[in-house]
Amino acid sequence: MADVRWIFQNRAIRLLAEGDASEVIEILNGDLELTEEFRHDLAAFIEGTHPSKVKLKVAQPRGGTKKELTNFSRDYAAHQRICEYREETGKSAQQACIDLWSEIGMGDSALEKLHAAFNKAEAEIAKIDREERGSD
Repeated sequence: MADVRWIFQNRAIRLLAEGDASEVIEILNGDLELTEEFRHDLAAFIEGTHPSKVKLKVAQPRGGTKKELTNFSRDYAAHQRICEYREETGKSAQQACIDLWSEIGMGDSALEKLHAAFNKAEAEIAKIDREERGSD
């Protein structure tokens, strides 16, 4: 017996190569298991290496990526540095931010705000972890 998944997914790939993504969208939104060939074909479309020369383009909405997302790694590294500095010197968060602003390359008030935000997030995560352990 033929693999029905491949029949539908092969048709969807042919339509996508012609510029019609409707059946691919239906398959991805459905509960049909994806064949390995289908996944490889989709990857080829995204990479732009599919024989049809059709390339799926990933586009950002107007305004681009949120600044918070693009700066997260930088901000987290700054938070980590502040924590390390405080452990090394025993200084307050405010004084650590004043001492480190030139090293990190951000103003001391911005460092204080991001450090407080990360501390608040870490406290919330710890609270959730305690609640989950307590309910087990």
